[in-house]
Amino acid sequence: MSAVSPDGVVAAAALAGLPLDEDHAAAIAALLGAWVPAANALSTRMQAESVRDVAPATVFGQVEP
Repeated sequence: MSAVSPDGVVAAAALAGLPLDEDHAAAIAALLGAWVPAANALSTRMQAESVRDVAPATVFGQVEP
């Protein structure tokens, strides 16, 4: 069972002031239901000691005004 539900998507959208109908909420919940477990797995993997020194290929620095 996915931790992402259409009701949760609607609630999050409401917090952001974004109206969302049931069809779109169901589609977004299905998409996030697939993405979130994969993102969590990647996050867990990237915390391993063996990849601790891996850095992104592109680094965005802060530009001083």
